[in-house]
Amino acid sequence: MHFNPFSSFSRHIKRLFSVSGKFQPKPVDPVLFDRLPAPAQRYFKHVLTENQNYISSARLIHDGEFRVNPNQKWSKIKGEEYFTIEPPGFVWRGKVPFMSATDLFINKQGNLQIHLFQTIRIINKKDEKINQGELLRWLAEAPWFPTALLPSKNLSWEKINDSECKIIFSSEGIDVDARVHINNKGEITKLQAKRFKDDTLNNWTGIYNNYQKVNGMLIPMSCEVSWNLEEGDFCYARFNIKKIEYNIPKQF
Repeated sequence: MHFNPFSSFSRHIKRLFSVSGKFQPKPVDPVLFDRLPAPAQRYFKHVLTENQNYISSARLIHDGEFRVNPNQKWSKIKGEEYFTIEPPGFVWRGKVPFMSATDLFINKQGNLQIHLFQTIRIINKKDEKINQGELLRWLAEAPWFPTALLPSKNLSWEKINDSECKIIFSSEGIDVDARVHINNKGEITKLQAKRFKDDTLNNWTGIYNNYQKVNGMLIPMSCEVSWNLEEGDFCYARFNIKKIEYNIPKQF
């Protein structure tokens, strides 16, 4: 099948926002922090400011490097991504020389598509394993919109030790969890989880760096993602946030 994947990008965004709920801006109640383990309290008190409003959606632009396997040289990548928080969802588009990709999670369904020369679809993955992996990606990217990590009917925190917690998230029958490391400043610096790579659950790690203040919140502007395989760690993505904006109007 031959088509331009970028022509469908706006349609994916429209569909993402069409299933998002109505949003009424309201400030975060700091009483929520009292219910959390000490490392999580440290995180929210550090990254959120007083009277911080909840985030309903986000859009970011990034650059960075990407590679498909450990023996491949790094390629420059440029990407754009939209997020919704209730329900959780995202649409990402990335481009490297000769290839492009669309990754998404909309209405409980994940889908990864990769195209050669932007027109020839060579990968189109969608199944329950993809759904789990895409929801986990959303959770791992939530430090870019940190109010989504506050405790709710779908999200809870469990203490592991003085610097680590487990985040447990459930969305319409899909359950994921991740272990996060929170440093003394109150920054999430590492996330570890089990994610499907093909048909096998493997250890998967995200590293967060370069926290900066955006819209009153402290968020990591750089991250790198690795598979932790039996044969060794394989870092496959390094992203740098160039622009991020919040509470996007639903005019798509």
